[in-house]
Amino acid sequence: METSIEKSFINKSTQAERNSAFEILRIIAIVFIIAHHFSVHGGFDFSGLESSGLTIFNSSWVSFIAQLGKVGVNIFVLISAYYLIDNNRFKIKKLLSIILEMITFSTIIGVTFWIVDQKAFSLSLLKSLFLPFGSDVWWFMTTYLLLYILSPLLNLGIRAMNKTMHAVFLIVFLFIWSFMPTFFSEGYGFSNIGWFITLYLVGSYIKLYEIKLKMKPWLGILVSAGLFILTFGIKSTIVGLLGYENLIAEYLSGCLNLIDMNNFIQVCCTILLFLSFKEIQMKSYKTINLIASTTLAIYLLHDQSDIRHFLWIDLFKNNNYAGSPFLFIYSIGVILAVFAVGLIIGLIYRYTFAIVYNKLLNYLDRKIFYKLDNIFNSKNE
Repeated sequence: METSIEKSFINKSTQAERNSAFEILRIIAIVFIIAHHFSVHGGFDFSGLESSGLTIFNSSWVSFIAQLGKVGVNIFVLISAYYLIDNNRFKIKKLLSIILEMITFSTIIGVTFWIVDQKAFSLSLLKSLFLPFGSDVWWFMTTYLLLYILSPLLNLGIRAMNKTMHAVFLIVFLFIWSFMPTFFSEGYGFSNIGWFITLYLVGSYIKLYEIKLKMKPWLGILVSAGLFILTFGIKSTIVGLLGYENLIAEYLSGCLNLIDMNNFIQVCCTILLFLSFKEIQMKSYKTINLIASTTLAIYLLHDQSDIRHFLWIDLFKNNNYAGSPFLFIYSIGVILAVFAVGLIIGLIYRYTFAIVYNKLLNYLDRKIFYKLDNIFNSKNE
């Protein structure tokens, strides 16, 4: 049985019956994440440039695409929750397939940079290669794996609730970890896994109670994008007029900081976008589904800790374009190029390593893993 985590971020299948709207949304999400990394890891410095319309536009553009990354993260978790809540079978095989893909990319990229940069061998290096969890290698996947492991327990708890109780828990979590941090700068023990569980409550609620969008999907997408752009524009205008030193500007810019994945306005935009794509009725397109199935590989490839500096600083030299009239076009080209290379690498992985791993895991699943699966699944069954 295919797990829903695969359907949300790392799906390897091309089921004919799957609606491709969510697959398009996953592709959009990974492009958002690449754009975010282009900005935040690009080493941009506009402080030494002459103040001009071009400098303002370039700095605003770099700041804007930085806001998109956490939208992509939230989208992936929402899609995961939407599918996982219907999944009654926890599979060790699926968990290991994710881990093996992470280790494969970690070792290949890490060893390559170890040789090229002539790094000294150490235990920390060995750990980063073969245990790329809980470190700065891929924070998202570490948290995502924890969510998957917790999903059987979360599903039991959610299904034990009625609709009202589910809604109350959802409102409380969003209030504590989204509304309060956004408008009152109170964290209340905020953590990545806590936030992912909050989004799990959102996605599962939408699925279980068939929450419908009260407008046309295309209009929902426009409203979501418009609210996001308007919020960013208001923030930029306030800071431009008052400066960061002004107390009012400092407070409002914090409230409108869409780069935070739990920013209340950003979360509302993301949920609206998610609901809009959910309502789009599309038949299954194998090409779209195939492209979407490589999103994990694209993420693992371009955001591995060793490759970040090489990619954005050494190879693409992002900051060299800070004062260039071609920055906008250049950024679009680079983002699409990273996506395209990641797509090719993802397809290569899919038809080489993944095939070997799948055969091995299928064998172990028949011999050993089914016994472990029963520990997680006996209550559900």
